[in-house]
Amino acid sequence: METFVWAAAAAALFTAIMTRAGALPADFVKSLGQRTIGRSTVVVCRLMLPLSH
Repeated sequence: METFVWAAAAAALFTAIMTRAGALPADFVKSLGQRTIGRSTVVVCRLMLPLSH
C-alpha cells in the first residue's frame, strides 16, 4: 500500500512538472496572432482526441 502512495505521488509530481513545461513557451511570447492561436488549437486537439478515447 505504501509503495502505491509513493508511486501515485511521483506520478502527480511528474504530471505537474510536465504541465508547466508545456506552458513555458507562453512565457516568452508577448502576443500571438489569431491565426497562430487557431493553428495551435488544431494541433493540440489532434493530439488529445485520440488519447481521450
